[in-house]
Amino acid sequence: MIMAKLLLPSLGEGIEKGTIVSVLVSQGDNIEKEQSVVEVETDKVTMEVPSSLEGVIVKILVNEGDEVAVGQALLEVESEGGQPEKSEEKAEVEVVKEEPQTDNETPPDQTVKRTEIPQNPAIRRERKEGLRVTPKARKLARELGVGLSSVATAQDVILEEDIKYHIKVSPLNNAATQSASILPNFSEWGNTHTESMSAVMKATAKNMMQSWREIPHAWLQTEADVTETEIQRKELNKVYELKISLTVFIAKAVAKTLQDFPKFNSSIDYQAQEIIYKDFINIGIAADTEHGLFVPVIKNVDQLSLSQISTSLTDLATRAKDKKLKMDELQGGNFTISNLGGFGTTGIFPVILPPQVAILGVASYQVREGRKFLPLTIGFDHRVIDGADAGRFLQRLNIYLENPLKLLV
Repeated sequence: MIMAKLLLPSLGEGIEKGTIVSVLVSQGDNIEKEQSVVEVETDKVTMEVPSSLEGVIVKILVNEGDEVAVGQALLEVESEGGQPEKSEEKAEVEVVKEEPQTDNETPPDQTVKRTEIPQNPAIRRERKEGLRVTPKARKLARELGVGLSSVATAQDVILEEDIKYHIKVSPLNNAATQSASILPNFSEWGNTHTESMSAVMKATAKNMMQSWREIPHAWLQTEADVTETEIQRKELNKVYELKISLTVFIAKAVAKTLQDFPKFNSSIDYQAQEIIYKDFINIGIAADTEHGLFVPVIKNVDQLSLSQISTSLTDLATRAKDKKLKMDELQGGNFTISNLGGFGTTGIFPVILPPQVAILGVASYQVREGRKFLPLTIGFDHRVIDGADAGRFLQRLNIYLENPLKLLV
């Protein structure tokens, strides 16, 4: 018989921990692979965690309400055969030659690859030699804008956890904590009370800080005459007994515009000095819920009909309110739409969601002389997109929104 521990697996990119909502098994139960054993709530979703082991549960190591980290043991399982899972995996390591750099430059990557098993660092120290980096660590560093030459680790291999540690201790990334320390004592002027930030609020704050710190934002605004589109939308709903919203037409128009202007469907790899163009169009639609802001993603919008987009949007929005979205449904977005028209807004300047390079803000349409004009704002990453690009994007988007028949072709 072999005793093994079932560890909390990865919950999704950038998620390091979660809270146990419920334990779905009992001590003494005989479990199979892929059987759900606990339900975990993260800052984005609530999900059931499947077992990667099979056998008899000897001990349950967590309780409801416990906060658990990725890699933490959940259960002890006794099985008849096989090998217990190893916590360290074989990883491909990149060896990077460091070049002198200024404060505003990132050294070019000159890499060779070899395969080995990196040791898990227990003590951190600065290195003077060349950098050896695992692919996961490099990917995370690029996403967070971390210069590898500033990251400390044990021996000479940078792992993903070294990047995470660097982010936690970096003064730049702790700007919010530092600013909080200089707040005045508000109670001097009256009564106050505090309320802890929810997990979703913390995640949103972190993402927005990253976006504002790393992306040079710029915005352009326009109006689209959606009078004909609104007539067509209501006619479709009446004839086919549908409930297609204006957001659905906007999503379809954006998908067509992204096909025409692929730069807005890209991401920037600033360390590699490359623009990554995607051959698929996945659009995130910001959803306001009582739990906070979620951005579920509709995949391959360019290949969907208006009714299919509507069905997907309704389903995702409903499950977002119940925190029942799957992690995959919150990932993979190339472009985001933030529609605050339902609040009677006249304008919006949205913040880009990294690693995207653009976002569309939609306000409430205004009625003038019997026609309906929809305020639109494109927020864009000025490292990738210039003002003329953004102007042309809005012009094309207007053409689609003002001519609804083009969206039905």
